[in-house]
Amino acid sequence: MATAVLVIAMSACNEKKSKDSIIGSWIMPIEGQPGKMQGIKLEEGGDASSINMATLAYKYWE
Repeated sequence: MATAVLVIAMSACNEKKSKDSIIGSWIMPIEGQPGKMQGIKLEEGGDASSINMATLAYKYWE
């Protein structure tokens, strides 16, 4: 559930490959921390990782 909420809440993808691709870094501001961002990085081949979120460890995506 938290993953779905996180993905829906993301406001920008800064590495889009095409208009139909979700590959890239999806980030959003960290509430209460001006200038700080958090998110998830989806890579070709199915690898995934979190950005500035140590408690959410992603390994892969489909």
